[in-house]
Amino acid sequence: MEKVWKKLLPLSWLIILLLVVLTVFFALQFRHLHYQNKFTSWLPQDDPVVKLLLDTGEKFGSTELVLVTLRAREGETFRPDLLQSLKLATEELARQPEIFYVTSIISAPNIQSRDGEVVVSDFLEDIPENEAGLKARLEEALSKENYVNTYLSPDGRWLGVAVYLRSGVDGSQAFARVVRTIIEKHLADRAEIHYAGEPCFTYYADWYLKKDLRLLVPVIILTVLLVLYLSFRRLRAVFLPSLVVWLSTAWVFGLMALFRVPMNLVTPALPVLLIGLGSAYGIHMVNSIEQNRTDGLSRVDVIARSAGRVALPVFMAAATTMVGFVSFLTARLGLISNFGIFAGIGVMLAMLITYALIPSAFYLLPDPPRKAQKQEISLVNPAIFNWLADRVIRRAGAIIIFGLVVFAFFIVWIPGIKREVNFTNYFPPASEPRLADRVVRANFDGAAPLNIYFRTDNLRSAGALRVLRRAENFMASLPQCGLPLSVAELVEELNEKMNGRFSLPETDGQVANLWFFLEGRNELRQLISDDFSEGLVFTRTSSARTEFHWELRKAIEEFLASEMPGKFREINLSGLPEETRAELRKKEAAYLLDEVGWLLQRYAPGSALDRRAAEESLNEVIMNWPSLFAPEVVSLWRGEAENYIRAESFDFDLPEVARRQLLENLVKVTEAGRGGEAGYLEVLRQSVPSRLYDEETARRVASTLNLRLKETREKVAADRAFEKLEPFLPAVARNNDHFEKRLRGLLYELADELVVLADNRFGGLAIPEDRSRIIGFELIDQSGLPPALTQLDHYLFQSQLQSFVLALVITFFIMLLIRKSLRLGLISVTPIVFTLGVVYGFFGLAGVKLDYVTMMVASVSIGVGIDYSIHFVHGMLTGLKQGLTGPEAVALAFREKGGAIVANSLAVMLGFAVLLLASMSPLRTFGGIMVGSMFLAAFSALTILPALLLRAKIR
Repeated sequence: MEKVWKKLLPLSWLIILLLVVLTVFFALQFRHLHYQNKFTSWLPQDDPVVKLLLDTGEKFGSTELVLVTLRAREGETFRPDLLQSLKLATEELARQPEIFYVTSIISAPNIQSRDGEVVVSDFLEDIPENEAGLKARLEEALSKENYVNTYLSPDGRWLGVAVYLRSGVDGSQAFARVVRTIIEKHLADRAEIHYAGEPCFTYYADWYLKKDLRLLVPVIILTVLLVLYLSFRRLRAVFLPSLVVWLSTAWVFGLMALFRVPMNLVTPALPVLLIGLGSAYGIHMVNSIEQNRTDGLSRVDVIARSAGRVALPVFMAAATTMVGFVSFLTARLGLISNFGIFAGIGVMLAMLITYALIPSAFYLLPDPPRKAQKQEISLVNPAIFNWLADRVIRRAGAIIIFGLVVFAFFIVWIPGIKREVNFTNYFPPASEPRLADRVVRANFDGAAPLNIYFRTDNLRSAGALRVLRRAENFMASLPQCGLPLSVAELVEELNEKMNGRFSLPETDGQVANLWFFLEGRNELRQLISDDFSEGLVFTRTSSARTEFHWELRKAIEEFLASEMPGKFREINLSGLPEETRAELRKKEAAYLLDEVGWLLQRYAPGSALDRRAAEESLNEVIMNWPSLFAPEVVSLWRGEAENYIRAESFDFDLPEVARRQLLENLVKVTEAGRGGEAGYLEVLRQSVPSRLYDEETARRVASTLNLRLKETREKVAADRAFEKLEPFLPAVARNNDHFEKRLRGLLYELADELVVLADNRFGGLAIPEDRSRIIGFELIDQSGLPPALTQLDHYLFQSQLQSFVLALVITFFIMLLIRKSLRLGLISVTPIVFTLGVVYGFFGLAGVKLDYVTMMVASVSIGVGIDYSIHFVHGMLTGLKQGLTGPEAVALAFREKGGAIVANSLAVMLGFAVLLLASMSPLRTFGGIMVGSMFLAAFSALTILPALLLRAKIR
């Protein structure tokens, strides 16, 4: 290597010029630097969970949610001026191309019955101006289960606006430039406003990242300059290593800009690493040249010999450090792998710049005064290292035992380490994301969308809707999740307003009749595709804890595996033998009791249903199923028929006496068991005067009467079933109107003629093919932010193990190849093993959780900390080659390498300590842990390592 430098040193001006030109080139690229903290962009885009998340986001706008929460600064929130402003904001947001769908209390779907007609409109289409009208609307809103915690808080003081962004837009920019701008234009002067959701997190993460980079980089530079000055007290010993790190850092960021690689949450750690590591190479190079100046040698010979002596340890240190960073390439997370790539490139550049810049600078600069040459290290006095070397040589055995005891104490805590990826908690306590999170958790269902996705031929069919409803009721049982919504819920509500029962119709035709009222509503875009082949059951969760997200994911996975086999069968009971009808209803009853149990988990948490007793009670009702002509059925039907016949809208314009006579004739036929469409048609022919009679009208009336008779029997059966189940329900559920409504809806479906069961629930019961139809689902899977966040956690854990093992193994083999000694290779990595054992044991002991930043500790510690071992071992081996004994070689290594190791470790530790000033908690945690890790690495390299080298009697 000396020969290479002897040839290059005369070209020093050219080398310096080349460095300047490259630096200017990379600096010009800085304008292309940009930020990207959208966590889905970090995940592998070919991952099935990510693909489904992006797909559902594109089709249903269900991923990019901005939840705006607001309350009046003074007075009531539910007042005309504020609601009018909210209406204007909602309408303006809906017109923006970046917005997929927006909903608030203004545009919430309001299904109601007016004069016998079902009307679906916006809840506050007209805003009352008087206090009484507003109070009535507020009470109405608070009475709606699907409004509370979604559009307004339970006390009515907070209102929520859910803004779903289109897939493919820049979420953070759409939030800042569109959502926040419009909301604050209309409401900032009269309302306290908060923003939650993943796009908001991305925006604020970018904002804090820019703020931190502006603060941290200058502080780190000044810190390193201070450490170098206090350590060497020589201008070139301060300036040249600093110049190495400035250039390498600038080049790395220039490369990121050149290749359009975005900056993210871990980017502030990059200049810290490069400044710390680059300064180490510069320090060792400067130290070597300064210490090896002797009379009688030319400047070229001194510089070439000194650079040649330090070139190998610097290269080894850089190589092992790069290995630590390159191990991040095994991570399937973009932010980690990109960090590893550019940190590795930065280390390589720092090494090359050190080789090029410092020898060239010493060649071109005049020699310092002799007095300055005698000043070596001021902050780390050589006498300290003589004293330390003496203690290590004398107490080698005790040092090793002490290290083993400390190591053993800490490693027992490692199994207690937990993982957590809670983005909200990364922000400062008083920051907008934290404030918004507190408001959402206290008053709303949450801002993290969670879905179950369905794909089939026709989700609008009566049978498919019941499958959706089953998934919906299961999701209602999930803790810390809002009331789920699907098109099944909307159809049930429509059926309640039209027919008085909160249940799903039994035929596709009946569904189509109800669907007519939903046509054109924006809510459908978020729940079902235009061709009805794809749809969602949608909810939101308020918890951001990783452990909770895993619990949610596993619960849904178990549900899908056991309850959603992908193949269902719908059966029409009409025309089947009574015995078969009864058996099918028993299976349906058991099936529906699953849903009752899930609903109880929501409405009566902690309670349990006596499943066996409840099933026996329902079976008793089934075995005593009311006939169409049972007195109880006929008696109830009589009232329905009378209201129908005596109504002004009745199809035949009969006098009152004729209407009463028609009613009596119909009742007699029904009581005699001759009812039904044919029997009623015959009564109409006999009772309606020929001048008024019309066959087509009569058939329509007979059909209506027969349908109402059938519905009456279903009501009687459902009421009987409810009475039998009621004693087994907990009091809190019996007193909850919402639970009763949903339970009665399930029992109405038990009473109708349609049975829908998973194909694996029939238990071998033979069903005629012409009475059943298969409902096949191509895909049923969960999607949303919780599954994606757990996938992020999975890759973090996987990457942690892979990068740690890979970095440690490759580092060991590099040491083995270079030293050509298995024993020396093992001893060289001992300080790093000790450091990591203590650090990770501390994680478990102190409750520090692994996240996307702390997972980098192992590989970074290996890459950086191994430098100290390399330089110390190199110093000792140099002494052994000179014929010194083991203790003498150790003492020499302390004198020649100790000061540089301590100076560099101080620079690196203080550099990492600067991260304690960061706004985001992961960077502060990372900085604090790395300070400890670097201290342990340097401490063990100067104590445990020499003790082991002495005991191993290295030659």
